[in-house]
Amino acid sequence: SADELGIKLCAMACYDTHAASKVFYKMHVHNLESGKDIGPTIFDSHPPTDERYRTLLEESRTQNREAYEATSCATLKSIFWDAMKSGNEDEYEM
Repeated sequence: SADELGIKLCAMACYDTHAASKVFYKMHVHNLESGKDIGPTIFDSHPPTDERYRTLLEESRTQNREAYEATSCATLKSIFWDAMKSGNEDEYEM
């Protein structure tokens, strides 16, 4: 699924994958506490549910930056941020 791929890509770029599960948990709790439908949002097709939180949490146990420390993840992270700053992803070839 998209969440699992996203976690893997974050891990491969040396990001803290546990943070993703925490963000979705906070969004899920907010939805439960607010008890309101705020209308169409960017999350309509991927709502921040408890199930998604648990999936992200489970994936982050095996897909984390520690699993990729021996790779070039620091370089990938640098390339990503440089591309984001310049707005020109085509500038970087791997």
